[in-house]
Amino acid sequence: DLFPGDGQLNQIMRILNVLGTPSEDECKGLLEKFKQNYNMELPNCKGCNLVEMMNGADDLLIDLVLRMLR
Repeated sequence: DLFPGDGQLNQIMRILNVLGTPSEDECKGLLEKFKQNYNMELPNCKGCNLVEMMNGADDLLIDLVLRMLR
């Protein structure tokens, strides 16, 4: 699993730690819906370099994953 989590909130946090927190323009309504559902705001995560995280993976696989996650 690329983003294993032990629950919805944990999985969301793992995704944000890798991809970074989206802006409101990127995910219209997501930030407000998250705040309503979890009674908290999304933390401001910078994200990490996915290429470094997938160290040793084939370039075509890295390209595919990056395209799928955008």
